[in-house]
Order: sequence, then structure tokens, then C-alpha cells
Amino acid sequence: MEDGLSGCVDLIFTSNDPSGPCNATSGSMSACFYECTWSSNQVAEVHPNPTTSTLQLTSANLWEDKISITDMSGNGVAFDAIDAKTIDVSALHPGLYTIHIVSKKYKSTTTRFVKK
Repeated sequence: MEDGLSGCVDLIFTSNDPSGPCNATSGSMSACFYECTWSSNQVAEVHPNPTTSTLQLTSANLWEDKISITDMSGNGVAFDAIDAKTIDVSALHPGLYTIHIVSKKYKSTTTRFVKK
């Protein structure tokens, strides 16, 4: 997508369930996008990875960001507004985690880190 792209698309779907009373169900819906932007630029970077106690965040506007950290089972283990460039993860059990960072302007980045 190009920056500033907007528009609508019509989606048509059919679901087949041979074991049910009806063989097929169909429907349609429209999805509209306004002033969408697509960029490979990340909102923030997380390092060191792997880590034992803290994560350092690199972002242009950290004070505007919110984070959520989930374990690989999808359980939320931390949700917070960022007011510093360091996140204490020392209380987390060793394992693989996903961190999702959203800026106030709704740009987002999702990445993984390893807690040793």
C-alpha cells in the first residue's frame, strides 16, 4: 500500500459444511480504509535480545507509547504506558515473549524477545 491510500473493498465468502443441514452459507461485507499508511519502519526497537533483566527501547516518541507483553500461550503478562526507555522484565519466567508497542499516532510494532 502507498502512504495515504484509502478506499473500500467488497468481500464475498462461502462456507461449506457437508455435515450440517445446509451445504453452503454465503455472504458479503465491505471493508473501508481511510488514510492508511504502510511502512516497514518500526515504531521501536527492543534490545538486548535475549535479556536477563531489562529491555532497552529505541523510539522517537517513547513517552507516547503503550506496550503489552504476552507469553507464547497468549497470556498478557504486562501492560503499561512507557515513561522511560527501559522495561524491567526481571520478574518474567524464562521463555519467549511477544511485545506489542503502539504509538499515540497508532503506528505499531510487534516483535519477540527471549527472557533468559
